[in-house]
Amino acid sequence: MKVYEVTLTTSLVPHSGTYCGVQITLIGARGESLPASLDHEHQLLTPGSACAITMKTQNPLGPVVLVRLCLEARPGFPEQDWHCQAVEVILCRNGNRQVDLFPCNKWLRPADGAIELRNGRVCTVDSETLQMLKEHRTRELQTKQQNFR
Repeated sequence: MKVYEVTLTTSLVPHSGTYCGVQITLIGARGESLPASLDHEHQLLTPGSACAITMKTQNPLGPVVLVRLCLEARPGFPEQDWHCQAVEVILCRNGNRQVDLFPCNKWLRPADGAIELRNGRVCTVDSETLQMLKEHRTRELQTKQQNFR
């Protein structure tokens, strides 16, 4: 069993917090985790906050290459957009900590559905090694092209 510590950081932009819930899924080179949600009662996504969640996976994921976030409206609360700054994923293994940062810096809306974030490592299209990441690049480009039309 692998244990990941995932931290969601809300930006300092005014009104960047939300009452909505967030589902997090880790996507690795060899599989993906089950979705996990923040504890709404004790962890609030307020401007400048960092909310941590521990995620355990039964099957090995391999290196985590994408993080899927899905903002979900909560009954009885206003549906408010959220400005996510970044997601940090820490894998603790044999006393060593492997830290991966997934920059976001964008507004998420419940109506948008799930978004997938790449890790912050820079590489060119030609040097991309995983087919999954090549497909993610293609989907991201198509979405941006569609938004500009």
